[in-house]
Amino acid sequence: MSDARHVLVDRTDITTTRIERTPTLEPAMGEILVRINRVAVTSNNITYAVVSDRIPYFELFPAPPGWGRVPVWGFGDIVASNAPGLEPGERLYGFWPMSTHILMQPDRISSRFFIDGAEHRAQLPVVYNSYSRVATDETYEAHQEGRIAVFRPLFLTAFTLDGFMSEAGFFEAEQVVVSSASSKTAWILAYLLARRSSITTVALTSNRNHGFVNSLDLYDAVHEYDDLHQIPAAPTVYVDFSGNSAIRAGLRRHLGKSLVHDYAVGLAHWDPDDNHQPASGPAPTMFFAPAQFMRMVERQGAAHLWLAYADAWRGFLASTDRYTRIIEKNGIDALVDAYTSLAAGDVDPARGVVVRF
Repeated sequence: MSDARHVLVDRTDITTTRIERTPTLEPAMGEILVRINRVAVTSNNITYAVVSDRIPYFELFPAPPGWGRVPVWGFGDIVASNAPGLEPGERLYGFWPMSTHILMQPDRISSRFFIDGAEHRAQLPVVYNSYSRVATDETYEAHQEGRIAVFRPLFLTAFTLDGFMSEAGFFEAEQVVVSSASSKTAWILAYLLARRSSITTVALTSNRNHGFVNSLDLYDAVHEYDDLHQIPAAPTVYVDFSGNSAIRAGLRRHLGKSLVHDYAVGLAHWDPDDNHQPASGPAPTMFFAPAQFMRMVERQGAAHLWLAYADAWRGFLASTDRYTRIIEKNGIDALVDAYTSLAAGDVDPARGVVVRF
């Protein structure tokens, strides 16, 4: 079997990468070897790298000192197994490193999923350590693999945020203002919010992406960042996908006491030197979807929540060809190029990038 290859990211400068080769190891008793072969590269992956000092994403997949392996979502195949019940050739969906291969220690194996029980992975919620067995996943569609890789993790964040705000009665707000409104997670949230008649959804976007955001026809109103003062000063929940403190500060000045909640969800426009914290008003709250999703499971029950999720997901997935074209690329070098382009801020909101090995 050929060597495994890994994309490593400098933990002090996430725009710097290198490729490492290691021997492909045979699985020990209780282990499986997976060949990763179809993954999506989105702004979500940049967020994982940026917030790794607060949320230990880099601890999921060990790397040499000073380097990290950025997680990506997608598909892989078992190529060797010493774990009962898991056979070579089975296809899996889940959270992978930017690598061609990974050794795993399956635990809590069921007909639908298993957990990677590796000790170093125990720091993060089970959502990140759970792998779907696509043969028994009723939401899986083979011809939609590229779209599933791009959208499924983003949809989970938006679905969880939509459900959480709805349960809270939107904190008595009249509108939800969404920054970086062209980002996929943002407009997925808008798609879900559009099903509700009780809340107005307002987009904040750049001049460059204004036309795209308008074309989505998912937001009730679209404003550019320079014109945010035109947003009505009604009771507002702010959902920040941009990570830009200047935008946040400007909106907070404009809304004043009308801002009732402020969520930080993404970092589409990350700035390594940006540590600004607002002096007044509700403190920005980091929305960590996996933890909130598990709270929803506890409140609603796994079966009920899964049915709601699956129903919303099927409707959304069927609509995505209207909004996004999927671009497929091949090879580890293409993965590096896709990642570094996103880290440099080169984002085309109308496309989703999938890399195959």
